[in-house]
Amino acid sequence: MKKWLLCLIMVVLLLPELSACGGGDKAGDTSTTSGAPTIAKVRMWLTLNNDPNASPVTTLTPEQTAQASIWARGTTEENITFKVNLNYNSKLTTIANNVHIEGSSKAVGIGGFASPLEPGKYTFQALSGAFGSVIGSLDITVVLASPPDTSIAPSTTAPPQITQTPVVTAALSEQPDMATYRKYFSDLGLGKTPADAKSPQDIQRNVTIFTAVDYITLYGTIIQEVQISARYYNVATMQSVNAPAPPSALQKGGFASSCTLDLSPGKYEFKVYVGDILVGVFPFEVR
Repeated sequence: MKKWLLCLIMVVLLLPELSACGGGDKAGDTSTTSGAPTIAKVRMWLTLNNDPNASPVTTLTPEQTAQASIWARGTTEENITFKVNLNYNSKLTTIANNVHIEGSSKAVGIGGFASPLEPGKYTFQALSGAFGSVIGSLDITVVLASPPDTSIAPSTTAPPQITQTPVVTAALSEQPDMATYRKYFSDLGLGKTPADAKSPQDIQRNVTIFTAVDYITLYGTIIQEVQISARYYNVATMQSVNAPAPPSALQKGGFASSCTLDLSPGKYEFKVYVGDILVGVFPFEVR
């Protein structure tokens, strides 16, 4: 095993500007991903409140984006885990990781925006797999003037909620602090490193299923020097199963850290902290 595979000791690795398997998921990345997938496995939509059954909108004002909620649902009965990128002016920014959909019967909340979007055209992309295959997309337009709303009867529409909701992933034991996350990271994820890996590009990204012999890998991109630590959380017992890793200083740039799993079969979460502030929660299963 290569020396950069150190158990929970973060090693800064300067990754190329365009990741070979990340699908352009770093903030400021000028690469583009193809638009609508050939076969959409995920449907995404926006509403102006916290109800997934409310009428979807595709044209809204900057003020409305601050109160909008993002939703997703599968188009088949397949269970899918994916991340969501937002494309604006040919730049991709990851807004949610490890969103999990179980079939087509239930809507999953992806989150919202911490601040209003500026006017322009935006594309949401759902990406799955190690190479970031596009499995769903949504185009929206943000305009200065309030668009006419003819789809909702005034008598049945509640006043819009003026709230600001950070982007979070649903169905977690606790939600990360997205303001702190955005301060230090443009990308953060959980993956698997093959035993014969020769570089960080060999990391299999957005992995949720592991075996006891796998090298579980935390990877990401740092935008400001930071110290982080991590721990495992057992979903069944609702307890941490090991002490937090000692804080490790990370410089600006890409990083990856791997270790073999010492966990019994079951469902877990990989939690990442800046100090005592939770900035990332990644569900995974050991089989």
